[in-house]
Amino acid sequence: MTIKKYFSNHKYIIILLSILILGTFLRFYKLLPNLIFNGEMGRDYLDVWAIIHGTRSFLIGPQTSHEWFFLPPISYWIYAVLMLLAKFSPTVINFFFAAVGSLTILICYYYVKKLFGEKIALISSFLLAVSPIWIDLTRASRYNLPAGIVFFPYLWYLEKSIEDKGKSLAILGLILGISMSFFPSPFLLVPAAIVCFIFYKVKPKIKYILYSVLAFIIPNITFIVYEISDKFQITLQLLAWIPYRILGFFGLYHKNTVNSTILRENVYSIYHFFAESFVPASKVISVTIFLLIVAGSVFWFKKSLKNKRKEISFILILINLVVSYLGLFVHGDPPEHYYYVIFPIPLILVAYLLTKTFKSRFILIFLTILVGVLGIWSLININWFNQDAPLANYPTRPPTYTLQLAVVSEILKDANGSEISIGRIGTYDQFENNFADNYIYLLTIRGAKLNSNAKIRYTIVEERNIGEEAPGKEIWAKDGVQIYKSV
Repeated sequence: MTIKKYFSNHKYIIILLSILILGTFLRFYKLLPNLIFNGEMGRDYLDVWAIIHGTRSFLIGPQTSHEWFFLPPISYWIYAVLMLLAKFSPTVINFFFAAVGSLTILICYYYVKKLFGEKIALISSFLLAVSPIWIDLTRASRYNLPAGIVFFPYLWYLEKSIEDKGKSLAILGLILGISMSFFPSPFLLVPAAIVCFIFYKVKPKIKYILYSVLAFIIPNITFIVYEISDKFQITLQLLAWIPYRILGFFGLYHKNTVNSTILRENVYSIYHFFAESFVPASKVISVTIFLLIVAGSVFWFKKSLKNKRKEISFILILINLVVSYLGLFVHGDPPEHYYYVIFPIPLILVAYLLTKTFKSRFILIFLTILVGVLGIWSLININWFNQDAPLANYPTRPPTYTLQLAVVSEILKDANGSEISIGRIGTYDQFENNFADNYIYLLTIRGAKLNSNAKIRYTIVEERNIGEEAPGKEIWAKDGVQIYKSV
């Protein structure tokens, strides 16, 4: 068999393998020098440390930005296994999520192929492999990454549930239940799915709906057990919070009321989400791509209405995008990570629109590669792969992991076994423990005697331009980070 014939027979496998290699490289390249480890991650790892050592409940998981709201514990269980295998080194989480992020390329290909066919699947996988927002999400190494990935099987089983009149609803409920274990915003997929059923005039049997509810509960059983023991405190606050956000948005409550600023920020948030998915480094290119996507989606949606069954996958994507965005819109100025609920949609939309609009193989390949190259150019343009360079201050990102280790080593050396407390001056230092939990975790796993009331206190200074002076005397400084000691 000639090389040409071999490639012809296996071209899709070879192309997919090439995309996987590229995406894996972009996720692992200089991972350790640029490893992200901040105070929020340190808080999570301290929780896992406490679970393993029996000082924290294993029935609930991470705390969200709302102090009263905790997620189910699946992510913490995964962390616990990884931490035990790696002797509590935090780097294991970053490498794990780099691997998961790479595997997402194959997950994308598998489900998009089932929904749209080979061509759109390959283009979507390529765009995901080089997408700045997906690479950033992977490198961030947070427990909420799976919430974005789960959208792929969700969309497939949503379509199956509509086509089989609800017989697949149990699997759909299980998928949604799992997604809620990693982030709360996938809850918006519930009303989105209901709208999809209404649009296609499908009325599933009551028993299928009950199966779906039961399947949704299964991944969250431990959370429910915790809620029962805590007299449903989280549930009660959540039930009060949802109407508060809705009533506030429509002016029926004095907070969160919609105004021109909120409207502008809401509109900008959806544009920003699409821009970060493709070419965040150029506003002109990003605006152009966004407007073309909006125009193309409207055009092909009108076309698809003539054959709703044939174009069901495309229609379901648009309904999920619109309904989820309306939910985020009512929330008011949603941060970027709230879009995890629909993270894959921009990539699939562009792949679909390119394939439907351009029949020439040359033009299709050229435009696909162009968008991908612009994405990689964006990362290079902002020096994204070289964040290990030392800075004078750290107002937007934490010091490198290597520098954090140096800080911890110096504190351990100076403390010499004494009881100590840790403080920090820098971005987000208004939060618990001055957002120094990454340092506290590294000290904890190295056997430091930590006590918030200890006489000896070390203050780590990452940002010196915020007007606050560190107590005590400077004992160490390197690459923009200082340590002050007070007794």
